[in-house]
Amino acid sequence: MTRPEAPAGGEAAARRGLRAAVDAAPPWFAGAVLGLAVLAALALVGRPAGLGLALLGGALCAVAALAAGWRDPWTVACWLLAGLRRLPLGPLAAIAPFGRAAAGTDRARLEPAFRGGALAPLLLAARHGPARRGGPARARLARLEWVLPLGALVALFAAFVALQLATLFGGRDHVLRTAGLTYAEYARQGFGQLIAAAGLTLAVIAAARRWARTAGRRDERLLRGLLAALCVLSLVVLASALKRLGLYEQAFGFTRLRLLADAHILWLGAVLVLALAAVVTGAAGWLPRAVVALSATGALAFALSNPDGRIAERNGERYASSGQLDLAYLAGLSADAAPAPARLGSRAPCAVARIRSRLEWQPDGLAGANLGRFHARRALRGVPAPAMACPEPPDWS
Repeated sequence: MTRPEAPAGGEAAARRGLRAAVDAAPPWFAGAVLGLAVLAALALVGRPAGLGLALLGGALCAVAALAAGWRDPWTVACWLLAGLRRLPLGPLAAIAPFGRAAAGTDRARLEPAFRGGALAPLLLAARHGPARRGGPARARLARLEWVLPLGALVALFAAFVALQLATLFGGRDHVLRTAGLTYAEYARQGFGQLIAAAGLTLAVIAAARRWARTAGRRDERLLRGLLAALCVLSLVVLASALKRLGLYEQAFGFTRLRLLADAHILWLGAVLVLALAAVVTGAAGWLPRAVVALSATGALAFALSNPDGRIAERNGERYASSGQLDLAYLAGLSADAAPAPARLGSRAPCAVARIRSRLEWQPDGLAGANLGRFHARRALRGVPAPAMACPEPPDWS
């Protein structure tokens, strides 16, 4: 009788790893995962995004948090932020009537939810606490070796800001005076300069704190001063980028991409302010946690701010003052934008008709209950249908 061959080394290691993972999981974990799968099948398949999707996201965060364990207040805060990011309007959506016609699942509703789910692993990765101090780093750069490049970089940033002052803050007059320059190009230049300045500043700060050798308080103050100057000059470039984007939005209105660019600029500004605080105080152990908390809170605030509704509202205000409005783009927004075209009434009949047609695609039901669609139906109630046929909407995907 022949003995069965022992599994190969790689296969045996894989089996041991799987067995260790199974042993490490709590006894209830397998049942919880199966329950989440059943909930996903009931809440998502064939239903528009709504209460079911929010509850599923909250349940997913709860199961992962319980499996990870409530080790400290930071862990609790991380998972709470992740759950809130998935449930910004879930409880309120339950008050919407459930039997009426509703829109199908649209990307504007699904994408924020999936971004919220992707945020949870980020929070989990940071829950173990601030960066721990290891042994003293081996000094590699003497005083002269870091003073010269840092001083040259600060001088370069300062010269750039000084020479470009008219361009950085020139505004509408600079665009009109410069041949071949458009508002779009002006905004793109500012955003590109901001990304380059912020990325270089953060990288230089990290490298300097890691490799620069300081011999006494004088060297430490000099190093902090140079790094703080980089942060301040980068914030000047950031202010210019925000101003440029604002001019672009005043000229051509708001879009999702422009609103996301606004949010990204503000987030970068907050990160630079945190880095500046870490440089000035000389303590950076809290910085990783602060950046993660800032990112999570910012994502939650952006979701709660109703982006599509803000876009439609601001573009409606621009129409009232200038008479210019991109009706095709307005019609392509989600149900959150419905109140603005409803107020325009006969001036935006096709936008109203397209939003209404999406709302009438299928009923919400309990799993698809959605506060945004509820308010949209109420806003469009009584708005007459267009008297003429509307052209096919453009493909915004």
